[in-house]
Amino acid sequence: MKDVAYIWDIEMSQLNFITQLMQGENLTEISILLIVDLVQPHAMWNTFDQMEKFHDKMKQDPRTKVNYGIIGMKYDLYEVSAKN
Repeated sequence: MKDVAYIWDIEMSQLNFITQLMQGENLTEISILLIVDLVQPHAMWNTFDQMEKFHDKMKQDPRTKVNYGIIGMKYDLYEVSAKN
């Protein structure tokens, strides 16, 4: 067996791409790494809401395990803007 990793940078509006990929490739496990911009905290809530809907949809198909990770970027800029 061979492990293969593909990395795509997609917008949240394109989450259907992941579903189509999983069905087309008959994947049993997939990992999603969500990178959020901490300078725009108001935009994070929409992102998390979309991810929650995607997660609920994925739970309906128990054949595929989905792993999630979240990384916050630009904390230094967020810290500066929060002090002002």
